[in-house]
Amino acid sequence: MTRQQKFRDLALTLVVIQLGYILAFVWVLYLKDHSILERYLGFRIPHYKNLELMTLIVTISTTTIFIYSLLHYFKASCLEQEYAKEKLQNELAQNTIHLLRCHRHDFLNHLQVILGYIQLNKTNKAEEYIKNINQEVSDIRVISQIQIPEVAVLLYMKKDEAYRSNIKLVFDFETDLSNISLKQTDLVRIISNLIDNAFFELKKLNASVEKIVEISFNYSNDHLVIEVFNTGSYIEDTERIFDYGYTTKGNLGSGIGLYNVKELVDKYHGSITVESDRENGTTFVVTI
Repeated sequence: MTRQQKFRDLALTLVVIQLGYILAFVWVLYLKDHSILERYLGFRIPHYKNLELMTLIVTISTTTIFIYSLLHYFKASCLEQEYAKEKLQNELAQNTIHLLRCHRHDFLNHLQVILGYIQLNKTNKAEEYIKNINQEVSDIRVISQIQIPEVAVLLYMKKDEAYRSNIKLVFDFETDLSNISLKQTDLVRIISNLIDNAFFELKKLNASVEKIVEISFNYSNDHLVIEVFNTGSYIEDTERIFDYGYTTKGNLGSGIGLYNVKELVDKYHGSITVESDRENGTTFVVTI
């Protein structure tokens, strides 16, 4: 449930409670002393036969209607959440189909290259090419073991992006993320922001420079530890990078990516640290 939905639910609940209190107060006040109404409102309410019973019936009817409306609203709120969940799943399915099409296209291209090497009698080249493909398939196998489809699809997409940008993306997963306690969408936002920052730094480097990004998942003292390391970058001020609006990307940055990551980590009472060295590179460590 989003913060806006929680606020609406709370506001509606308070309105219903206040209305019930006002109706009950007016009813009790009328039954106890008609002179109070005359003194403060300036008029006397005539006493009709069975007025008390009618007032009670109206109060009960009004309260029943509001309770029904409240339940109906909560049901609509649940449906809204289900819709958001299904929308996310549809996007996940579309991304998966897109990735399968890309891999099918790449597979056919790989076969053509291997066939070309064999026809030219360059078996060594063909063997080297097959070894590279085997490494790529091995990475895909590692990603497929993750039990959270949203994260798996994200990593598939980042792997394709890394390949197109001449970046070597390395995975080291000691857990399949099946025991995590945080929402999948929050985990995706954390991982995607960290990877995007690493890619951004490496894309600025010359093509001749070796570009490496390493991602690891493991558990330590019943806490999930996410590490994202990249070569070729140095962050001078590691304290301010989590401040809202602070960016090292100039006009290309918004200054809210790492701020949002920090907000999500704090939401689960976790921690995020960064170590940066001019020679070795930068490492972000998230513990949740």
